[in-house]
Amino acid sequence: MTCAWEDCKKREYRASKYCFAHKEKARDRWKELMAKKERGRKDRDIRFSKIQADAVEAGMNAAKKCIPEPMYVEGVKEIYKVDKGVCGFAWVVHKPGNDSFSYWARKNGWERHYYGGVQWWCFDFGQSMEIKVAYCQAFSKSLNEAGIKAHYGSRID
Repeated sequence: MTCAWEDCKKREYRASKYCFAHKEKARDRWKELMAKKERGRKDRDIRFSKIQADAVEAGMNAAKKCIPEPMYVEGVKEIYKVDKGVCGFAWVVHKPGNDSFSYWARKNGWERHYYGGVQWWCFDFGQSMEIKVAYCQAFSKSLNEAGIKAHYGSRID
């Protein structure tokens, strides 16, 4: 077999597809390509970190502004007032689960979503579902504005 280098007619060197003279040049070219990919990956990771930080900040600001409607629970002898509103959960989902953001998200605290994609659970703000929903709405809106498809979900406990 002949060398894979452009316009070279020499024979391959051992297990390489290049001749002895071009083997090192091909290796250097490959190293440059891998270094370029690594720089691109680091730039992408920094960009995704900033997008998530902005989304967290937007969520926190929305949660601080949220004033939940109090919930009243009727007991046997008296009525109890729960100032933080109904109890529940909220989360943000990003689909599909096989894009670059999803791979980055899995390495940075996001979990796999049962129906595909990745999810970010809101564990803050106690049991108040209304505050958690406000946080997740703002979080998903911030991700969507940055070009990352996201939606939120919630459930009363």
